[in-house]
Amino acid sequence: MKLERRLEPIEVQMPYDYQGETNEGGVVQIEDPKKLKWLYALIETKGNVTAACKILDTSNSTHHYWMRVDPIYAEAVQAIKEVTIDGVENKLLELIEGIQIEKGEDDEGEPIVYKKEPNLTAIIFYLKTQAQHRGYIEKQHVQMDANIKQAPFPGINLDVEDIEVD
Repeated sequence: MKLERRLEPIEVQMPYDYQGETNEGGVVQIEDPKKLKWLYALIETKGNVTAACKILDTSNSTHHYWMRVDPIYAEAVQAIKEVTIDGVENKLLELIEGIQIEKGEDDEGEPIVYKKEPNLTAIIFYLKTQAQHRGYIEKQHVQMDANIKQAPFPGINLDVEDIEVD
């Protein structure tokens, strides 16, 4: 499958420019044909870099280079991933709610509709990932903050300002 379409410039929301200055309009256009080919291939493959490489018949090294050095390209790739995640979340919610599937018509021309039951695995997955704050969690996440100026053992006086670094 080769990418065969006219590559229109892609607009990217960028509140800051390369130097960290505020970007007044907030929108930047990507017009570089090579980057556009990659972005359109990523759109077509829903962000799958390996599949995009097959479409473009290339390796992923250029893509990864642009991800490191071009914040506008990286933001466009992130936006593609976010759209894909939104779509997957919608499918997950369909599984949670149950799905109605139309399978042709009966003898009187009425649609035959089957109701797929809510998927228990999808429900559990959603609760474990999105409702941890309500107790749907298998293991506890513990965050510790340490005061490194305080000596870890009684009788040892350790002050961070006294430590010399070569």
